[in-house]
Amino acid sequence: MDRRRFLIGASLAAAAPGGALAQAPTPPAPLGVQFFTFVGRNGAAMGWDRYSATLETVRGIGYDGLELAGFSGYEPARIRKRADELGLDIPSVHIGFDQVGGFLPPQPWGPDTFSQAQDAVYTPVAVVQLARARGPLTRDVGARYATVAAGGRRNFRTLDDVMRFADALNEASAIVRPMGLSLSFHAHAPEFARLAGGEQPMDVLVRNTEPAIRYELDVYWSTLGGGEQPADTIARLGDRIGLFHLKDMDREKKIATPGDGVLDFAAIKAAAARLDSPYFFVERDNAPDPVDAATRSYAYLHRLGYGLRA
Repeated sequence: MDRRRFLIGASLAAAAPGGALAQAPTPPAPLGVQFFTFVGRNGAAMGWDRYSATLETVRGIGYDGLELAGFSGYEPARIRKRADELGLDIPSVHIGFDQVGGFLPPQPWGPDTFSQAQDAVYTPVAVVQLARARGPLTRDVGARYATVAAGGRRNFRTLDDVMRFADALNEASAIVRPMGLSLSFHAHAPEFARLAGGEQPMDVLVRNTEPAIRYELDVYWSTLGGGEQPADTIARLGDRIGLFHLKDMDREKKIATPGDGVLDFAAIKAAAARLDSPYFFVERDNAPDPVDAATRSYAYLHRLGYGLRA
């Protein structure tokens, strides 16, 4: 297909001080949890009873909602019914996550094993097909965002790679929009590293994708990849950000539970107050005790004003 160019300089300018977004803060934003924190890649093996009980745990901690890491083989209607019973919102589903498992070899894994599986799943052609295949399920679970869960590394090696991926996101967005969904994309570190010409792939994506696509900013990965403070990234990208993953970074630049590391979550919240209806999700990868990590994250962030529950 012909590449479409969508210039969004006006929206980026509006994010600067004194721009159109420099207005009174929006009401408190909801605080959810990425369900990967609890189930990892083992959601199907848990069985429905344990999976359902984990949803109840999320509600008991106090979270407003959750973001699904795929469907783990369960029917969307069944997940939605249980979430509704508990008063949990499901605004977003990561599409592609379920498919990565099919490209993982038997353990032990090397340091690049998971990235290689992501490269296989998130090719531009596959991203478009994921929108066709997983969009209806995302709609049926009651979500508003179909979020492409990753992009791998191969999509961000050169400017041409990035442009092909931008085209795929545009095409995927056009597919899910008639389903009542918005497309999102969860960026990791490679999208914030510099290309040979000095630009970040993330900036190229934002500049060349339609404004309806609202990106998911993972404050750990953006900081690791680009070295920029998350509040500055938010100010630069403005309302192209719709969703957040909140995880902390320790002094060795490893993932930490929010409140245990060096990231300034008060500044992140203040910067995001200028955005249109942001939704925050705690995500704590590979936590030794997921319930403890999610509970401490909620308590810390709630003290900073995150979340809707009293």
